[in-house]
Amino acid sequence: MHEPLTDEEFEALDDLLLETRGLDQAMDLCMLDGFVAALACAPARHSPETWIRWVWDCQDGRGRPDFANEAESRHLFSLILRHAADVALTLQHQPDIYEPILMEGEAAPELALVPATTMGDADAVGVTAAGGIDADANQTLDRAEAQALADGPVLVIDEWCAGFLRGLALDQQAWQALEAAQPAWLSTIRLYGVAESLEQLHQMRLPLVEHQQAALGLAQTVRDIHHWFGPARGPLDAQELRGAVLPDTPVRRQSKVGRNDPCPCGSGKKYKQCGCAA
Repeated sequence: MHEPLTDEEFEALDDLLLETRGLDQAMDLCMLDGFVAALACAPARHSPETWIRWVWDCQDGRGRPDFANEAESRHLFSLILRHAADVALTLQHQPDIYEPILMEGEAAPELALVPATTMGDADAVGVTAAGGIDADANQTLDRAEAQALADGPVLVIDEWCAGFLRGLALDQQAWQALEAAQPAWLSTIRLYGVAESLEQLHQMRLPLVEHQQAALGLAQTVRDIHHWFGPARGPLDAQELRGAVLPDTPVRRQSKVGRNDPCPCGSGKKYKQCGCAA
C-alpha cells in the first residue's frame, strides 16, 4: 500500500521546497503536483534519478540543494517520492478520485478575467471554449452551477500547468502522437503554463466562469491522457518507486571547532576548557 501525504506533510513539503538553501528556482507544491502528474501520464517511465533535478531547479535543472544534514535530504526526497507514487497509483487504480492540487486566491491581473456580477435571468449559461481552451470544456451549466463558480474562490492554475509542461518536456517526442491525435487535450495547459501565452490570455478576456470551468476540467484531462497512453506505458509496479535510489545531493557540513576556539555553547570558555568538549 502506498501512503498519501497528510496535510501536515504537504505543508512540510511546501516549506522545505521554499526554504532549503540552494533552491532558488525550486518548484512549489502546485508545480510539483503538475510535474508528477505528467510523469504519471507519460508513455514511458522516468526514474526519480532523471527528473529530481528539475524539482530543485525548474528553470535549468542545474540548481542543487544545500541540505543541513542527510536526514533533511532523505526527508524531502521521501515526501516528493511518496507524492509522485500517490498520483501515479491513484491514476492507475482509482482515476475517478484523482484531483490536481490547485491554489485558490486572486487571479493574476494579466488574465484580465471578466467577472460575472450576475448570471441574468436565464435558466442555463453556455460555457464556450474560447481560442486555446480545451474544447471538451464546452458545456451548458445551469444557473446555480454558473453562479457558484463565479462566487467561489478563483482557482490559480498557471503554476500547475507549467509543472505539467516541464514533465512533458522530459520526452517531448514521445508526446507527439497524443498531440496529433488529441490536440485539444493540452490546449488549456499550454495556454496557462507558458509565460508567452499571458498576452493571449489577456486579449481573450475570459469570463470568470469559463476560467473556473477550465481549471476544474484539468482533472478529467489528466485522466484522459493517462488512459490514452496506458497501453504504451503498462501498469506501474509500486516497487519501482519504493526502490528508487536517493540521488547524490550535497550536505552542508558544520565547520569543526578548534580546541582554542570559543565553545559554541556560549559559555565564553575555550572549547578545550569547556565541559562540552568532554
